[in-house]
Amino acid sequence: RVRPRRHARYRGKRAYTDTFAAILRRAVGLVPRSGQGGAVERALTKGISHENDPALIDAVLLWRERAPEQALALLDEIPVDHPQRLEAHHLAINIAQMHDMYDIIDSNVEAILAQSSGDPHALFVKALYSAADDNMECYDKTAGKLRRVSPKTHAVLDRVKNDVVLAWGGRSFPPLTPEELPKTWSPKDLAIVLFGCPVNPDHTPTPSLRDRLQATLKLASKFPNAIVIASGGAVGSEYTESEFIRDWLVSRNVDRARIVLDVLARDTLGNAMFIADWLREKKTGTVLLVTSTYHVPRSQLNLQGALEARGVNVSILAVGAGNSGFDTEPELAGRLQLEQKASYRDTARARGYFDHLDF
Repeated sequence: RVRPRRHARYRGKRAYTDTFAAILRRAVGLVPRSGQGGAVERALTKGISHENDPALIDAVLLWRERAPEQALALLDEIPVDHPQRLEAHHLAINIAQMHDMYDIIDSNVEAILAQSSGDPHALFVKALYSAADDNMECYDKTAGKLRRVSPKTHAVLDRVKNDVVLAWGGRSFPPLTPEELPKTWSPKDLAIVLFGCPVNPDHTPTPSLRDRLQATLKLASKFPNAIVIASGGAVGSEYTESEFIRDWLVSRNVDRARIVLDVLARDTLGNAMFIADWLREKKTGTVLLVTSTYHVPRSQLNLQGALEARGVNVSILAVGAGNSGFDTEPELAGRLQLEQKASYRDTARARGYFDHLDF
């Protein structure tokens, strides 16, 4: 293992040392089969657009390799008077959003607005998280300013907020269980899509994954002509989620030929993007989305956004596979709060509003 050296601080022109990020730069472009490497490009819209910027490339590469704290530390080293300091704040927002670092999001948003009070990216993010925190006074004020600066971006913000509220509303959540599907519901062209989650180190399913697998098995038996899309790379485990899902289903008599794999997805939007691309190519009209109950609204928002971005019209019915892993009411309440807040970020990302170049 290569041990990273302390990164040299800026002294006028940046001095590069043989850091871990510099080593990564020489290896860029190599995507491990597990999906833990460069597959992040597929899920970040233009969030890696800084990779050609000499001042920011090391931070981008560290972020790719899931080292957000190190990436943010490099960005903090960029001097206030450096020409790319403002770009560093934009990139820091992207990194912090992906890892739910809310204090860092706030500080970088305010730093941008202090220099450029009408910056659409900063205004959008500030309004987005104000809505997520139910701070409607701040939302209304910030959204009003965004409307004056960029009506188009404000329209996206308004749509994101309304979609999230609707997805988490009483009519939509909680979703149906597999047993509650109408008996007469039998679409002709159906794809069952399973959003994966990590596998235990001993190659057994986690409680959440076990419930999703069992729900998918019931549905695959109920709809024997449906394709099954298993989505998930190796995140937090050496095992690729989708391959584990396939092997588990095949061992229970689901025909291997029915199962489509996505071995690269690293997060919920990555799942959605692969599924949307596949549905666009195959022109399947109906999707039965399977995931944990607490995860259904965010998963459905991601998939709807990815489909809309590709101009694909598909009917989606979501099925909840339970809330295993959150055994007490406070644990489940905490998870639901996290999912709801992340829904705002992911819905915007799915519609192509993430990096400041998207605005």
